[in-house]
Amino acid sequence: NRSNYIVITSLDAYHNNEMNFFPNPFSNVITIQNEFNQVVAFQIKSILGKTIIAGKTNSNEYRINLEHLAPQVYILMIGTNSFKIVKK
Repeated sequence: NRSNYIVITSLDAYHNNEMNFFPNPFSNVITIQNEFNQVVAFQIKSILGKTIIAGKTNSNEYRINLEHLAPQVYILMIGTNSFKIVKK
């Protein structure tokens, strides 16, 4: 069943015409930029798929404080796109 799989893209930063996120790897904060101020759903998940943080923003720049997370690999989901992010 394909619905059990998450496609992960590994990038230093993600950018398309509408949004981007940075930095990657990060120390304490990930910033999501949203050029059109559209509502964007995001999730930070453990590599095992457990949701750690979930939310929505329509801000043109939204900072997610992740200082409480241990240094390791996480998954950032923005809408239906999934990205590998690394806390250093």
